[in-house]
Amino acid sequence: MTRAPSRDQLIAANEDAAEFYRRHLLGPDGAGPRRYLTQRGFATLLNDTPWTVGHAPATWTPLHDHLSELGYSDEAQLGAGLTSISRRGHMIDRFRDRITFGIRDQQDQLVGFTARTGPVGRDPKYLNTPRTDLFDKSAELFGLGEATRSPAQTCVLVEGPLDAIAVTIAEPATAAQALCGTALTDKHARLLRSASHEQLILAFDGDPAGARGLDNAASVMCDDRAVAVRRPQQDPAGFLANEGPLALSAALSSARPAAEVLLEAHLAKWPDRLDSAEAAIGCLREAATMIARIRPADVAALATRLSHETRLPTLTVSTELADALNSRDSTRMSSTSHRVDREHVALTHMDRWQTRSAPGPQR
Repeated sequence: MTRAPSRDQLIAANEDAAEFYRRHLLGPDGAGPRRYLTQRGFATLLNDTPWTVGHAPATWTPLHDHLSELGYSDEAQLGAGLTSISRRGHMIDRFRDRITFGIRDQQDQLVGFTARTGPVGRDPKYLNTPRTDLFDKSAELFGLGEATRSPAQTCVLVEGPLDAIAVTIAEPATAAQALCGTALTDKHARLLRSASHEQLILAFDGDPAGARGLDNAASVMCDDRAVAVRRPQQDPAGFLANEGPLALSAALSSARPAAEVLLEAHLAKWPDRLDSAEAAIGCLREAATMIARIRPADVAALATRLSHETRLPTLTVSTELADALNSRDSTRMSSTSHRVDREHVALTHMDRWQTRSAPGPQR
């Protein structure tokens, strides 16, 4: 009976695959990928770099053949997620004609890859290692291992690996980590909190998907240290390519509390809120739900902003916010507490928010 490959064997297979991909990127057949990276502002990846970047050949089995020559069994290659079985039952490489980015865990061990297609390549744009004994995209972040090598006060969370690399080009002293094609999970949040960064910047794309990702990330983190920056239709990698590292650095420096950025995004979806009472109430309820999810420190200021932006009375806004908070907390509240007077609840919550947002003693 064949023994299952060990964790050490799977990691070693990934490391040897990364070396293979790297040689291909820098070799005669890597001219196209090198040109693409250079044109987008990532020429630094072609020199000595802390990132694990390479290119998978376009043909079907070169990595499988190489790893087999090194002594890796088919089971080890499948177990690491480097190969798959074709419909005809043959072993083939998982990544073909893609720029590869190694994903390292908190111990800086290479547990998987995410691989980007070229500018005219096939979907999906990014392809990850499948779920393996080493890799689960809901529990890993690209850039996590690199960030452990030199702890930073600020961490920037982005959507893709090139976004993360762009951030470190613009701000070398900043840690940058990227989601691997999934929404932020509680496991991701625990990883980010364990690093004890003083500030977390959420820098998601400016499209609707980026807005949803930002909303989810702020809700899952529920962290007053979280600030956000968004640019319409532009991600950090695009910002680097189009405007350069100094402009990207300035954009990151302009980050504001995530709740403020999200509130502005919600307000923009209700352009008729000042002309229609129904729209104003809809806008308020949607914003109140968002605020209740992320629980920012300065809720009182957001309530004042909402009242101004919807022209609804402050008491109406504060009551709606209190109801949203009570709804979120309903599993921890007794049925009796739900029957208290709504206006009393609103004023109580507002008083609490005012207290939370007041400056504390100097240390």
